[in-house]
Amino acid sequence: MKKEELDSLYQAMRDGGFGFLQLEKNFEKVTMIRNNSEFTVSESPSREEHPEKTPESEVQVSEKMHKIFSEHVGVFSFGKKKPAEGMPVKSGELLGLIKGISHHDNVTASSSGKLSSVRVAEGEIVDFGHLLFEITD
Repeated sequence: MKKEELDSLYQAMRDGGFGFLQLEKNFEKVTMIRNNSEFTVSESPSREEHPEKTPESEVQVSEKMHKIFSEHVGVFSFGKKKPAEGMPVKSGELLGLIKGISHHDNVTASSSGKLSSVRVAEGEIVDFGHLLFEITD
């Protein structure tokens, strides 16, 4: 994407109060994450830049890192045992809970693997799209 397009997306994201935005078009993928003052943009290469890549090979690469995002706004608390970076997790294992005004959502591991990153603290207020955990195969 062009810089002007990214700037326009960032402005709309900031004005709308969004913390997470992900767009895909053909073989391009853009992910924007905004947490308070931190802002990250990652852009996958287009097929023209890497013609040897097929959609299947791109999927295999992305499956090695699984990111778990908050699906609701609320207060985060860990499950029975606090997950630590490097510990093994099983698919479906309870990692935490998000308590909102009218809901309680379990946060579970989306796949089995090693917990490579814990991006949330006990008692932290999380928004929709807040990155909570990363798991590697």
